[in-house]
Amino acid sequence: MKTAELNTEYLLYDEDCPLCAWYTRVFVKFGFIQGQTRMSYQEAIKEDQLLFDRERAKSEIAFVAKGKDTLYGVDSMINVIGKKWTTLSFICRFFAIYWILQLLYRFISFNRKIIAPTVCGSACSCTPQFNLFWRIAFIAFCGLMTYILVGSYFNNELSTFLKYDHFSFEFALFLGQLVFQALAFKLLKQKDLFTYLGHVAFLSLLGAIALGGAEVVLTVLESFNVELGLLPSFIFGAVVALMLVEHSRRVKLLGMSAWLTVSLVVFRIIIYPFVFIY
Repeated sequence: MKTAELNTEYLLYDEDCPLCAWYTRVFVKFGFIQGQTRMSYQEAIKEDQLLFDRERAKSEIAFVAKGKDTLYGVDSMINVIGKKWTTLSFICRFFAIYWILQLLYRFISFNRKIIAPTVCGSACSCTPQFNLFWRIAFIAFCGLMTYILVGSYFNNELSTFLKYDHFSFEFALFLGQLVFQALAFKLLKQKDLFTYLGHVAFLSLLGAIALGGAEVVLTVLESFNVELGLLPSFIFGAVVALMLVEHSRRVKLLGMSAWLTVSLVVFRIIIYPFVFIY
């Protein structure tokens, strides 16, 4: 490749990952790296002159510089940031901060195909190796945020419709959904359960964030003495509907059975009479 002959350093990214493509473009846009420094992993593995650990680079973004040791993950990101913000780069290397950044990076990296799913154009050659610990941590985080945000929305905006005015009930709903979908997943003889459960958990998180934002808007409206009426219920229904649409899209991307979306609808039909007063 001619680019490898002209340039001396490269930041490798996964071209099949929208999240990776986005933030590396941001690095270029704001002058942290030059455009020719940004190279996809899928192109880099075809270049014999670029020496890096191909397996490690799948889960930790690699910064390859000729004549220097290849940097991975947080070290790679700190190096890029340091090209423009040297003080911030220095601060990031303090032990406690560096340790937290390492955890945060791995948390996101091992779940990036859940956060931003896509159809791979090159057989997913840069998909990070599955890590059960970080997947469970991701699901647990989604559950915690769902518990906080949805619980707040239910108790502040839909309290008159609830049969149980107890915060922990929302977390039970989250766990119940995971268990129900796992059973459906097994009955439908699908593969890669924890990938699917990661998507289900993340959809719950997206819905929770939407409801959290809606609660802020509704609180502002109430401060102006606006009569909300059934608006909170309508918003909740709209969020659930959008979650089902996104679930259907993701299941299709994963090549899984469309009946998984049907089972998700069935779960809500079964559980909502135990939650709401009609």
